[in-house]
Amino acid sequence: MKEVLAYFNVYPHEAIAFGDGDNDIDMVKLVGLGIAMGNGSQGVKTAADYVTSRASEGGIYEALKKFNIL
Repeated sequence: MKEVLAYFNVYPHEAIAFGDGDNDIDMVKLVGLGIAMGNGSQGVKTAADYVTSRASEGGIYEALKKFNIL
């Protein structure tokens, strides 16, 4: 994630990340707004700034609306 952000000249605190598994914990902690999916692991939910609904229930849309991104 750090390399992708650097490539696009984006600071981590300016980024948003969605995660659902323990492998996403470092990513959601790195960015300014880390969002865990409702069906995600307890570890990523604990690490995230916000927990949204399941992806199959429109969780990404819900979170983007909540934070006025859409």
